[in-house]
Amino acid sequence: MLRFRVGRIPVEVHPSHFLVSAFFGLSLLDVLTRQAGGEAWPARVLVDRGAPGFFATAAAVVALWVGVVFVSALVHELGHAVVRRLFGEQASISLVWLGGVTRSTSPRPIRWHHDVLAHLAGPLFGLILGLGSLGALKLYGGAGGVLDFLLGQLALANLAWSAVNLLPVVPLDGGLVSLRLSVRLFGRRGLLLSQLLGLSITAALVAWAAVT
Repeated sequence: MLRFRVGRIPVEVHPSHFLVSAFFGLSLLDVLTRQAGGEAWPARVLVDRGAPGFFATAAAVVALWVGVVFVSALVHELGHAVVRRLFGEQASISLVWLGGVTRSTSPRPIRWHHDVLAHLAGPLFGLILGLGSLGALKLYGGAGGVLDFLLGQLALANLAWSAVNLLPVVPLDGGLVSLRLSVRLFGRRGLLLSQLLGLSITAALVAWAAVT
């Protein structure tokens, strides 16, 4: 178990976080290998499995992807934790599997709008990281090397995950915001309404995926 602090926020990283992200890195490597042959790194190296640099490049791709997932998940959870602390709560972060969780305690009841803002802060921090990576790619990229690949993956991962995470489906942050607002507006009926909304959107996404 890896443990460290970001300021006053304790962070622990379970081994499963690195293992699962490495597994997805291998899946990404398989996609890149099948698309190999382009001019950019790593496609230009992965075109030939017998080439001297193939395995070193493959290992680098997986390692970079593990780093992308780690940084992205940490920044996302820091969004939650920083806002929690701004509202006087104690917060800690655990990175487990492909994502993470921010736990918080407060000496007084947590206000509903504080909870909403804390949930929205995670996708917001991810959006900032994604846009920052995209901007850095525009400014410093273009050589088709490792830096382009890293910044591109950071931008893609954070922009895509921030968008998905805002869907009003529990346990995504958008779903938790929807739940909190629905209960606030409609009382106990709000719980049912938020669940029906989440199920409807999930069914629509499944139908869309099946068609496309």
